Amino acid sequence: MQYHFRYCLLLVFILLGIYRSKAQLCADSLCGTAACICSADRSPAGIMISHVHEKKQWMLSYRYMNMYMNELQSGTTSIARSKVYQYYQAAPIDMQMNMHMLMGMYGFNDKFSLMGMLNYTVWDMNMDMASATSSVHNHSDTGPHKMHSSGIGDAGIQALYEAITYNNHHLILNGGLNLPLGNTEVKGAVKDLMYSNTVYPYAMQQGSGTTDMQAGVNYLWQKGRGSFGSQFNALIRTGKNNAGYSPGNELNLNNWLAWQWLKPLSSSVRINLLHSEKIKGSNPSLPLYDEPSGNPSNYGGNKIMCYAGLVFQSKNKALNHYRLAVEYGLPAYENLNGIQLKTQQALSCSCSVLF
Repeated sequence: MQYHFRYCLLLVFILLGIYRSKAQLCADSLCGTAACICSADRSPAGIMISHVHEKKQWMLSYRYMNMYMNELQSGTTSIARSKVYQYYQAAPIDMQMNMHMLMGMYGFNDKFSLMGMLNYTVWDMNMDMASATSSVHNHSDTGPHKMHSSGIGDAGIQALYEAITYNNHHLILNGGLNLPLGNTEVKGAVKDLMYSNTVYPYAMQQGSGTTDMQAGVNYLWQKGRGSFGSQFNALIRTGKNNAGYSPGNELNLNNWLAWQWLKPLSSSVRINLLHSEKIKGSNPSLPLYDEPSGNPSNYGGNKIMCYAGLVFQSKNKALNHYRLAVEYGLPAYENLNGIQLKTQQALSCSCSVLF
């Protein structure tokens, strides 16, 4: 893990060092005015907290996130599906997540902003059934099987406070709640080979079912064409949901570097380190050994993702200030609890308007 992290971080600093410049663009502030925010906010598409807004200022944004997973792994070791069949009646082939998020921010004053989020998520998982019979689901069919789930997820509300603004250094504190709006009892269709009119496994549910606390610290240094950001966030579950389980707590660390090539165009590189815990408790409706995603022990772990992104931002008489961003990521390291699908790639896109 240390090798992968140091290697990615070294590449990031080399990239920034090659393109040093003495140009000064909003050199002494994090862009406290509307004009400067949209002309110099170089944070990657996957970063949602990068600045506060000035008094009575609104920002609305749409974000799209995609993640694709395939191939099986336990710990850091790849596992063939044939080995999974020694313990389970079915094994996952691949899984895809598509999330659409709406986010709004409002500045109560130049130091304090409020942010709200709501998302719609689509999950698709392809399975391969190896057993000819199942005492739980009462099916004699074998072969491929697809699980599909879609719906509104949990909502989030956070407060942002800029605690320190000194020359080119900015420190923002954030805290808030995730509200359990997402469904935790999504069921399979009657025609499904598995989970026929029964509750889907944990990975296919739309929400946590718990009121979760979020807290974070965000640092930004910005001078001339270059900027560096570091962000630490914690997601803490407050208890078990009505189904009898609690998703694992999460710790998330992001570090990124960005460079402004042209006035409207910048690029970035980012490293994300994620630690997530196993699910606590279990849903008694889910058999443990029908397939891996029904077992709460097969969740959580440590991951490192490396991203590269582009940001385009400009002014427009009709839209005032707008910003478009895209970011693509690949895994550098994964140490997974139990048997899980490996992350293969991730994509984030965002569009925001300031008024």
